Amino acid sequence: MKVQVISATDKSKTLGEIIHEAKAYVKNHSVSLSKLVENYLNSLTRTSKMQTTVNPLVESLTGIIPSEYDEKKDYGKFESFFGRKVCNLF
Repeated sequence: MKVQVISATDKSKTLGEIIHEAKAYVKNHSVSLSKLVENYLNSLTRTSKMQTTVNPLVESLTGIIPSEYDEKKDYGKFESFFGRKVCNLF
């Protein structure tokens, strides 16, 4: 079975070619292939955990503004109260 993999450089490689390159890499860097895969998979889960961490301040502000809020309507009120010249400063 031939599996095509698209790498970051847009060069299509077969799974066999990727495994061959990985074996050459581990030989040159004195690490086992299983350890290389383990480290890669750990980095994926670490990255996804880091991306889901939300700052406590942001968390506390989440949901304050209702989804049906019309900022254009409120900006119009702001503009009519302060005048266009002041609003153009923002």
